Amino acid sequence: MKLTKIVCPNCNGTLDIPEGMKEGFVTCKFCNTKIYLEPHKPDITQNIHIDKVNYNTPYTAPPKKEAPKYLLGILLAVLFLPSIIIFLSLSRIFYKSSGSSTFIAASPSYCTKPEDSTVIRFVEQVFAKPVSELTPEDYGSIQYLDIRKKSGKSDNAAEQWVFSYAESVDEAGEALEKKTIFLPSTDSIDESSLQAFTGLVSLNLDGNISFSYDNTSYSQDLKNLGNLKYYSDQNIYAADLQRILPHPEEILGLSGVRFSNVLSLYFSQENSEINVEKIMSEFTSLESLDVRVEETYEGGLLFLRNLPAIKSLTLNIIGNDAVVLDLSPLSSLSSCTDLSIT
Repeated sequence: MKLTKIVCPNCNGTLDIPEGMKEGFVTCKFCNTKIYLEPHKPDITQNIHIDKVNYNTPYTAPPKKEAPKYLLGILLAVLFLPSIIIFLSLSRIFYKSSGSSTFIAASPSYCTKPEDSTVIRFVEQVFAKPVSELTPEDYGSIQYLDIRKKSGKSDNAAEQWVFSYAESVDEAGEALEKKTIFLPSTDSIDESSLQAFTGLVSLNLDGNISFSYDNTSYSQDLKNLGNLKYYSDQNIYAADLQRILPHPEEILGLSGVRFSNVLSLYFSQENSEINVEKIMSEFTSLESLDVRVEETYEGGLLFLRNLPAIKSLTLNIIGNDAVVLDLSPLSSLSSCTDLSIT
């Protein structure tokens, strides 16, 4: 507070203000008048501009500003785009997983221990121990197996199963040191029990030996016999070879295959994808072939054109000679040195 000369309002005498006093009562020494002092406060002026005055009118909120419509579209896209991406990703994953269940088949199952009663008797005699004690190595030691049903020497003699086997074969697939076992005849033998003999190089089947339709536990083929090179079956049709045998390109000898307008015992006859000539073309290493061809077979001998490695061929033509079979495909067998036609 700035102090100036202060006079008594009563006598105009100069007032004595104690040093440091800013506010309070002082007494005039001339007239004894008490005077109250207070500091000087400057005037403060504040200008307030009122743009609009609504006197005695109800309050209303100002209108909200609307965002541009394109901003709303952008906001919606940002919110929903991740959801759409996640949905599409999940859909593709589900489609792939469901597709795999449709097109990818489960691994086939093969018999590792014979279940057919006749085959069980055979292995128990061969190895002189019960089937429960036999190992995969025992079954794998047999490289040659020939099974056929044989009638007795007399009319009254019962039929028998004849099992011929060997633990090694020569270059032509013939048995070395062949042994034979005779067993009581049964109606049939389930071919799936032969899947246990994984060491087979040569397999010959004659008689009622086939895969049982009632046995759904195992795959109805021999594709697990990876060493198989020679195969003979009197009940097999050409279209079934690919379905049954492993590695057609490694097969060296086939016997008993039937070529007929009845293409297969397994495939539907309405299946237009069956192409016997194409199936036979996969046997690129085939050297020996013994087949039965019906003279009415529409494909004729055209399948021979794709077998350049054939060295020995036996053709058994089935019919009443009413149809002349075209033999011209034989000219394609440039490596054939042994030909027999009956």
